[in-house]
Amino acid sequence: MTARFAVRRINDVRYTDARDYRCAYDLYLPVTDAPVPVLIYFYGGGLTTGEKGTTRPIPQALAEQGIAVVMPDYRLMPDVRYPAFIEDAADAVAHAMAHVGEYCRPTRFYVGGHSAGCYLSMMLAFDRHYLADRGIDAAALGGYVLLSGGTTKHFAILAQEGQDNRALRIDETCVLWHLRPDGAPLFVVSGDSDMPTRCAENRLFVSALKRYGYASPIVYREYDGVSHGDFVRVSAKTGEIPVLADLLAFFSMCETR
Repeated sequence: MTARFAVRRINDVRYTDARDYRCAYDLYLPVTDAPVPVLIYFYGGGLTTGEKGTTRPIPQALAEQGIAVVMPDYRLMPDVRYPAFIEDAADAVAHAMAHVGEYCRPTRFYVGGHSAGCYLSMMLAFDRHYLADRGIDAAALGGYVLLSGGTTKHFAILAQEGQDNRALRIDETCVLWHLRPDGAPLFVVSGDSDMPTRCAENRLFVSALKRYGYASPIVYREYDGVSHGDFVRVSAKTGEIPVLADLLAFFSMCETR
């Protein structure tokens, strides 16, 4: 996909002074004076690895298409336990919503991520107290980008609690516990070559929301033959990121609602 904008990057914007460890974000900004959507994007890594400085195609590609991206670090296990990483994610969202206007002209704010970052985004979307404690209505955001996240209890949390990390559990630590009929638009991704049970979990998530009569649009996409990590990488076959075109269509839909 041909870039529409040059991209300006700003690194290491601190989003809280409460902790001096892994609590900053990088900005990917399309070079334009026009108003732009802003996505706060959390990377994956199983809640145990990852850092914002690693090259990741999604933030760059979105910024090239006119979407500003905020990519935060967050604390990881085993240094912290649930829900410290969700608290970090909420702090990052609150700071970005209050301060990104210093760098660009936001239209609406979106939250999303891939894998573990998707898990953080799901929890912010449906376990509403994290953002409510920071004065934000999670249902009032522009939408949520949910790329191949686990909807049952996260395997790393299971392991930290001494349980079999292959188990499927539903409790207050996972999004299925917190489902409700109201919320912002959702873009949900999985596929037939994803992690074991991941596609089934996301089908259950979407089906349960529809049974609730979820009031906002849900765009669900399953990609055949795309592995878990390859959803957000440039394909060697096509030269494109598999989710990019559908993701841009989702932003376009949300911006015109």
